[in-house]
Amino acid sequence: MKKDKLDKIDKRLLNILQLEIPLKREPYAAIANSLGITEQETIDRVQRLKSSRMIRYISPIFNAGTLGYISTLVAASVPEDRVDEAVRIVNALPGVSHNYQRKHYYNLWFTLTLPENVDREAVLHKLNDEIGPEAIMDLPALRRFKARAFFDMEGRGHVPADTPAEEPEAVPLTVTDWAVIVELQHDLPFVSRPFDVMAKNAGFNTEEFLKQCRSLKERGVIKRYNAAMRQVKAGFAVNAMVCWSVPDDLVKKASRKMSAIDEVSHCYERVSYEYWPYNLYTMIHARTPRECRDIVRRIAEGIGIGQYEVLSTVREFKKERVSYRPFAADWMGKRYYPVSLDVNGKRCVVVGGGEVALRKVNVLLEHDALVQVISPELCPDLEDLFTSGRIMAAKRPYADSDLAGAFVVIAATDDIEANRKVAAEAQKLGVLVNVVDVPNLSNFIVPSYLRRGDLTVAVFTGGRSPALAHRIKEELEDIFGDDYAALLALVGQVRSELRQGGVTATGEDWQRALDINMLLTLIREGKNDEAKQRLMESLERHDLNERE
Repeated sequence: MKKDKLDKIDKRLLNILQLEIPLKREPYAAIANSLGITEQETIDRVQRLKSSRMIRYISPIFNAGTLGYISTLVAASVPEDRVDEAVRIVNALPGVSHNYQRKHYYNLWFTLTLPENVDREAVLHKLNDEIGPEAIMDLPALRRFKARAFFDMEGRGHVPADTPAEEPEAVPLTVTDWAVIVELQHDLPFVSRPFDVMAKNAGFNTEEFLKQCRSLKERGVIKRYNAAMRQVKAGFAVNAMVCWSVPDDLVKKASRKMSAIDEVSHCYERVSYEYWPYNLYTMIHARTPRECRDIVRRIAEGIGIGQYEVLSTVREFKKERVSYRPFAADWMGKRYYPVSLDVNGKRCVVVGGGEVALRKVNVLLEHDALVQVISPELCPDLEDLFTSGRIMAAKRPYADSDLAGAFVVIAATDDIEANRKVAAEAQKLGVLVNVVDVPNLSNFIVPSYLRRGDLTVAVFTGGRSPALAHRIKEELEDIFGDDYAALLALVGQVRSELRQGGVTATGEDWQRALDINMLLTLIREGKNDEAKQRLMESLERHDLNERE
């Protein structure tokens, strides 16, 4: 969708979305009221503008410093024939949110945001070794004078500049704060009550979730909650970063004048070097190259700056908001480590007494765990398990001391606050915790899995879609039949006998010898002895070849 295809309501709507999303239970209704249209029409228009790529995303902008993160601008000089490979390496870093090729000796410019306890110099040193640039510069911000990309779709004029500020320091954040922050980084859903959906995902009721959002905004953690647009779609086809060399005593005055210009979206003071004397940086968005040149000239002449560099954008490689996580280990992106737990004889606590808790208890019992259920009431099947002595039960509300000595805890109540309390205590004690259907409060998730004898095939979706994991598992059930259990038993037997006979088979030997289709065919025909013989002969042959 192009700007000239937008009607007056679309343009007004885009301006409103760029300014602020109301932190109300029905934000679209509030926006609709100011537009004089229905809530559903507003939702439909926003969804259409998003699907047509006019809107990039609708989510908060956070002050990185308040979250314990530090952002820097990195410039690298990369030979032209290695730019694409360098981009691949740089874009793979989760802390990189923006990456551009610009027309200059320093041709690759990207922002890097890291937890403050991550060694930035070490990260850049490693990056330098990987991409092999001719030169690289680290340009952290000293002061922010403006950071507000607003593309006026109505031509009505000026958007106030941000209040000048040094990069903010970290503020104390609780587990509850982080649960909200993590969820807010997803796009605002296109439903009448989008915060109901987000609150449920994070394990809150809606009013509590919105109260927490407002608190984060009051404390300066959330800068603003708005929509980010694609400037080219908005009619601003040209953008350039201009690096200015400004005497220290003129920085404030120059920054005020620069920030007052609508086409300037960002204005930062950054560190400078003897070989790179530029200390003030602006991002300029214009409709044509000529308009961009005129803006630069107007700034230079109006302030009296003679030394500057105009770095026009050649290619945009990456532009997204930073993904923030509560721990430094998560800055590389949250990837779960697949692991199988031995719960045999270990105390596993399930908080909750309903049908969901029952399902979790049954799985734990299948794996010989010592299960304790904590709930004022138990469903009939859990009551039977307790009466028969198969599980322990404390028929009362959960208390913090309940997790002492636990190996695993599963929160499966219908009380959001209780689940969050369990998660917080478990995290504090270093206990493995899973809050059912709320991965943001969990430090492990349970996959969908199928079992054929000792063979287990698990499907993880990172907590994004348990339903999809279950569906894939069902597809795999048709592929992995009971004959795989017999195959694994046979392979295990062969492995044991070879070891007893002093025959050494490497992993590569096994890979070459395991003709799965042939072995399964023999097993299905009831020729297990022949399958075993062929496998042993193949492995012994590989062992003999190695000795020769």
